[in-house]
Amino acid sequence: MMAVRFALSGVACAIAIREWKVQTALQKAKDDFTPAKPGDHVVVVGAGVVGSTTASHLARAGYRVTLIEAHSSAAQETSHANAGTINANVTSTLASRETLQQGFAEIWQTIKALNPLAPNGKGVTSTYYPALNSFNYMHINPAFAMSAQFISWALNFLPAAAFGEETRRASINPFVKLCRDELDSTVRALPTLSFSYRQSGSLYLSMQPAVEGDEVSAVDPILTEKFGIRSVSKDEVAGIEPCLKTVRYTSALYRPQDRVGNCELFTKQLVSSFTAHQQSTPAPPSILPAIGEVNVRFSSRCIGATINPMTNKLTDVALDTPNGPVQIPCDYAVICAGVDANHVLSLISSSKNTVPRFPIIGVRGYSITGKASTSNDDTVQNYVLFDDPIHAIITRFDDRVRVASHAEFTFRDAPMNQGILDEIFTLIDTILPNCFQDRNSLATWCNFRPLSADSLPIVGISHLPNVLLNIGHGADGWRFAHGTARILTDHMQGNPSPVNTGFLDPARFPLM
Repeated sequence: MMAVRFALSGVACAIAIREWKVQTALQKAKDDFTPAKPGDHVVVVGAGVVGSTTASHLARAGYRVTLIEAHSSAAQETSHANAGTINANVTSTLASRETLQQGFAEIWQTIKALNPLAPNGKGVTSTYYPALNSFNYMHINPAFAMSAQFISWALNFLPAAAFGEETRRASINPFVKLCRDELDSTVRALPTLSFSYRQSGSLYLSMQPAVEGDEVSAVDPILTEKFGIRSVSKDEVAGIEPCLKTVRYTSALYRPQDRVGNCELFTKQLVSSFTAHQQSTPAPPSILPAIGEVNVRFSSRCIGATINPMTNKLTDVALDTPNGPVQIPCDYAVICAGVDANHVLSLISSSKNTVPRFPIIGVRGYSITGKASTSNDDTVQNYVLFDDPIHAIITRFDDRVRVASHAEFTFRDAPMNQGILDEIFTLIDTILPNCFQDRNSLATWCNFRPLSADSLPIVGISHLPNVLLNIGHGADGWRFAHGTARILTDHMQGNPSPVNTGFLDPARFPLM
């Protein structure tokens, strides 16, 4: 027993020493940071929506930017086929006491599951639609739940969920407004962008069957005053979305300020505007002021960097390209590498003892997209959320409709979970069986969303004074990317941010 105690004490001591070193390195990098000068060269790693918007903001601020992407085109991972929703406000985050209460029983059921690739545990109960009794939004691979990566993330998640929710909530809605304003600013700067972007409003339908004696919760008057959120009758719901007139649900909320837009199209068109600028000689006046100078390098994977031992600053980034290794000198680097962020940080760091391991895990989402039915009575026109206990979103992009759902906690190399896709198809067949024109030409998608331990982005200076971070957006990359790009650009310039950013600070986690 004494030997066990001694060993545990040694482990705890080693963890404490490492955390002290990491926090010290983060603070020293903040102290040593100097704002970038106009014309400085910035390398941005990752061309999803976060990296592309970051490159755009930095270039518009007067920096020379190189955007590097491991894939052959932009928006190939998280940004490719998520739901595309941009909500006007946030009432809660994943890291909350409510999630703790709901999650422990679910995690326990999941750990007891025998097959990690099958829908686990007990699904939801719906007397409205018995076919959906096995629908289970959250899937946790039992082996992954016992992995070091998940345990480390969970140890950061638990204190975030138990404490500080009110502080985060006070800061998040001004941040959400900044995100929307910055997206609108980009759209005004580049009016040729076309990605089905609109203030569509949304309907949230509670699918939890009513129990006798239950009362429908009243909408907070503040939400009604600020965001126009209100309860609506079934007749109003049918007027907004005719396809829902025969759908069974308990209650409905209408959120008139919510928006939708095709994240993949936006990202690819934004990056195309960079390359159009590169190919123009001279650059058209209508393009140059809008996007600045951005050089895009696809099929280029970050494999390392050179660190000046005197200043602890990065001086170049090493890439593996189709033409062989390349080194790109730079003054600053910004990591926007999604679920690969920690791996990239380890590659560009000289001392592994002080490299933070930010609590980010990949949570896999799924979607099915196809050509929409031509009848309004068959398919969604804008944005509908089938809420608790199902949680599935249906959005409309021009002539296409997308059904997105599920959060699967599993390993990066795990195959696509066919059981989850079957659940989504069952949902479609049960509630909106005619929403697609052609069931034989549907596109299925799944990919990992980089979820931080408190479900909020990580934005600021890393452990190196000229390497900045814009990571950990989870499923909200589309909603938050534009605001975090603005905040990071303010950091780069040494300017104060228009909103409080303390809740995004990279040093906020206790275990890294």
